[in-house]
Amino acid sequence: MSEMIKDPVFGEMEYKHRWIKKEKISLMDKDYNLNIIASAYTGDQICDEQREAYKAFKEKLDKVSRRRPGMVEEYVEVHKDEIAEHFPEIGDPEDAVKFVKPVSVMFARDGKTVIMCNVDWDEENGIGIEVAPEYKVDVQDVFL
Repeated sequence: MSEMIKDPVFGEMEYKHRWIKKEKISLMDKDYNLNIIASAYTGDQICDEQREAYKAFKEKLDKVSRRRPGMVEEYVEVHKDEIAEHFPEIGDPEDAVKFVKPVSVMFARDGKTVIMCNVDWDEENGIGIEVAPEYKVDVQDVFL
């Protein structure tokens, strides 16, 4: 049986190899029902760094929404040859954002915040968009 808690910042969370809940988040004028994840080992509670990161993320959602398309475009531009091999539908890096679907927001124990996304050009790996403490995009494995 999974453990449930009511965190003062995150609200109700369930432990399934990490603390998790569903939350509707609006990014780029579109609503997504995302998994909100606080990374934790068995027996660990949500830490203050994760709470602060979650609050900061919620406060800067507008900024994140504005930066996200450009970050994805830059990533696609750098990796365009590799992406085009597997997914030629992306002709222009500006088109890439429509092939990116956010699925979760992960708050690491050190406060790092990453939006995990499925992408049509790499269904196995997807990408992560780090929005704190810095902004960067890479394959999800880099952030796990």
